[in-house]
Amino acid sequence: MYELAKGTLLVGKNKYVVEEVLGQGSFGFTYVVSAMIMTQNIPVKTRFAVKEFFLRSHCMRDPDDHCTMTYAAVAEPEVQRFQRDFRTEAQRLVKICETNRKLGSEAAFTNHHIVPVNECFDANGTSYFVMEYLSGGSLRNRVERDGAMSEENALSYIRPIADAVAFLHEHRVLHMDIKPDNIVMRSVEGMPDVPMLIDFGISLHFDDKGLRTTLSSTSGLTPGYSPLEQSQPLKAFDPRADVYALGATLFFLLTGNDPASAAEVNETYLRSTLPADVSERTRAAIIHAMQPLRAHRTPTANDFLHELEDTATDTAATNSKQAQDAPAAKKPKPAQHEPVQGTRIVGEPATRKPLKINVKLIAAIVVGVCLVAAAAIFIPRWVNSRPAADIEQKDSIAAPGDTTTSVAPVTIPGQQPATTDNTLPDNNTKTAPPKPETPNTETGKQQAVKPETTKPATDSKTEVKKPENDNNIEVGKPEATATAQADQQARALLSKLQAGGQPSGADMKRLNSLRDKVSPDVRARIDQFNEKWGY
Repeated sequence: MYELAKGTLLVGKNKYVVEEVLGQGSFGFTYVVSAMIMTQNIPVKTRFAVKEFFLRSHCMRDPDDHCTMTYAAVAEPEVQRFQRDFRTEAQRLVKICETNRKLGSEAAFTNHHIVPVNECFDANGTSYFVMEYLSGGSLRNRVERDGAMSEENALSYIRPIADAVAFLHEHRVLHMDIKPDNIVMRSVEGMPDVPMLIDFGISLHFDDKGLRTTLSSTSGLTPGYSPLEQSQPLKAFDPRADVYALGATLFFLLTGNDPASAAEVNETYLRSTLPADVSERTRAAIIHAMQPLRAHRTPTANDFLHELEDTATDTAATNSKQAQDAPAAKKPKPAQHEPVQGTRIVGEPATRKPLKINVKLIAAIVVGVCLVAAAAIFIPRWVNSRPAADIEQKDSIAAPGDTTTSVAPVTIPGQQPATTDNTLPDNNTKTAPPKPETPNTETGKQQAVKPETTKPATDSKTEVKKPENDNNIEVGKPEATATAQADQQARALLSKLQAGGQPSGADMKRLNSLRDKVSPDVRARIDQFNEKWGY
């Protein structure tokens, strides 16, 4: 509708006559044109491809000449911004091609497999650039015609294109639209076909600091060939968007089908879809290049090329050489595309065994620290609480009212008898309890603990039925004898409880059962002890 009519004349360095429309997109049209050029003073008619900037969403043709591009005044800022980008990218491609031509005749012919751009000029209110016309068809045309390619054939096409993309990246240019449709064959009689990268309509340029210099913010998306991050305008130079498209293009050549969209691609999908005869190295290179997350993806086009080394053609040559040397060799050498034991193919998941060992070691350390901490907290509590818990089983204090046996005073091992209220008073005082004897019971012997000022007690094998009169207590008075025994038991129990930490309920109950039977001074001590522990 808006394309130039056949026979339209475009004037740049040469006069170009439009013959047909080769392609069209949102940003313009591509035409096949013819021109007469001079070769050693001989005019030769040849064909070129011309790209015209035409923003179809905003522009139209002048109804008078059907050639001039026009647009509404309100759209002028946006149209001019896109046109400046179009012109700048064309001029940059011209410089890149001039750089190649300086490298020699071979570089000038292959042109790093980037379609050569000859000139850029303005006409008809818009901009054009002239490039080589490639008539060999695209990679998509070949796959649709002949089916999926062998690994060796596919690599022969993708390697030079990856090299061309690496060359663009050296000039801070991202193509942003690599796919089978934009790789076209240069066919020259008597020479093998050469794949060439075309269509720089949405390419981006960045300065030496990695900042974007292309003004337009529109980004094109091709499902299956554009990574997830390309849905948003790229603000910094990042080759990994083009690397993803290279891996997706190789996937298409090997399978004959477009890959799924980037949101659906994962390693399981790629491994299950690629043909079984594809080498593990090529398979791993595609998986690495098509990682959904940029951080896990092949960093550069050169890295992608490196990961494709030693595959189909190299393996065939190696196997042939091994077959010739087989009689002299003791053991056949492994194919070069197979990884050597102890190494890992780039992009292939690393073994998890070292990680498991480290996790176990860390877990053991953590458990050990927790056990030590628990022991430091709970063992002291258990030690402090044990005498109170076992008091009813291990206590040797006689029950109240028991007049047949005397009770040995209780002292703490290693602690000297004190003169405070916590210990038994000296026998020289009038208020001291009667001196106990050591009874001989059926289950064993108990030895009384003597104060330092008394003589050692001797064992007695006869049962003592009444206390001795060595504490100034008149023998024969039951009240005095009962009070003295209660005082002795209470003092012993108080001494034991004060040395053992917080008493249990049973201890406090036993102590207070003696309260009404003891002398006033001992009762006061019991009341102080109750007040201390809130009983």
